[in-house]
Amino acid sequence: MITMQHSEEFLSIAAMNAIAAMAGVELECRATHDYGIDGTIREIRDFPAIGKVPGLTMDYQLKSTVNWNCRKDFIIYNLEVKNYNKMVIRFKDNIAKTPYVLILLCLPKKRDEWLSISPEEIILRKCCYWYEVSADDDISENEYTITIKIPKNNIFLPETISKMFEYMRCGDEM
Repeated sequence: MITMQHSEEFLSIAAMNAIAAMAGVELECRATHDYGIDGTIREIRDFPAIGKVPGLTMDYQLKSTVNWNCRKDFIIYNLEVKNYNKMVIRFKDNIAKTPYVLILLCLPKKRDEWLSISPEEIILRKCCYWYEVSADDDISENEYTITIKIPKNNIFLPETISKMFEYMRCGDEM
């Protein structure tokens, strides 16, 4: 049997695939040497005269955990410092104009509650939240983890992807 961490990872990939399918975007997952980027979401635009054209892209780091908490209006998660610092460096350097978000699948604490399947439905419990560092964030000097607070309204839905691409096209922050 695979490890619990691998099961969590596979479920987060399944969630991303389902969300991307419903959003009508292309999802590219990195299998090896991700350097902090687990995949890319690519917008597909439809132009009547020429057909489908790849559009804007957004890179993501994908995490899945049972070790999260809800406090007031935030999801609290301890992210490894190296992953957080990669996000900050990329934001500060602004080398790539491609946004870079953390997508966190929050699973129930009990493994047997993660997934249920019947002839009518497949249910993956809890949901994904998205997080992006801001200009106010700095490299962390912490040794292992940094606590991040994700607003509870940052639920990663199919329409969230469309809104993110719309913000990018207008030059606004998400």
